[in-house]
Amino acid sequence: MQTQRTRTLLTVAVFSLSGYLSAQVHISYISWVDALIKANDTAALNKYSAGNVEIFLFEFPVALTLAMLVAKSAGWLGHVNLWQGAAGLMPVYLVPGAVIFLSSITFFVLTIPCLAVAALVLALSLKIITSRWSSKLFVGFLISGAICVVFWFLVGIGPAKNSMDMAWSTFFVSLNVMWAGIFGMGLAVPPNARLQQTRDGVPLISTQPRSN
Repeated sequence: MQTQRTRTLLTVAVFSLSGYLSAQVHISYISWVDALIKANDTAALNKYSAGNVEIFLFEFPVALTLAMLVAKSAGWLGHVNLWQGAAGLMPVYLVPGAVIFLSSITFFVLTIPCLAVAALVLALSLKIITSRWSSKLFVGFLISGAICVVFWFLVGIGPAKNSMDMAWSTFFVSLNVMWAGIFGMGLAVPPNARLQQTRDGVPLISTQPRSN
């Protein structure tokens, strides 16, 4: 029989993997379009270049949706109501469009505000699904977003010619993986869970209701 800790770890793993795969789909498509540009394939470029925006709009929200369905089907999210989960994911589908709009104004100035707003939306989405607000998860989204920006900066200042491309790829993959994993962690812990200390001091998750 699986413990709550095991279910939480498995859920986080599935969500993190879904975030990684969604980022790879986007990066692979961009690389393919860049190859068309270098090959001067104008007909194919006109046909497929717009797909980059469509993939960006839906890749992360769809990844979260599929990860939730997988975890729910596996029995790791027995406390999550699917209809409530669907309602909670709706705001997540709006975030990429807002990011594209703000980025079209001035990307570098609005990078941090965009990440902060996206982190808030993800935290609010979890609140809708789990019926509880977690400041720790919101801070986790913010801190992980800041870490990804640092990754982007460190890789981008490298001497390689493609250092900036590598920086964006590193930023995008790490952000998707971290945020998807945190989102999965927020779903995996039941609303009535609390931390208890074992005799050796290792915290374990307990789902017993609190006594009044």
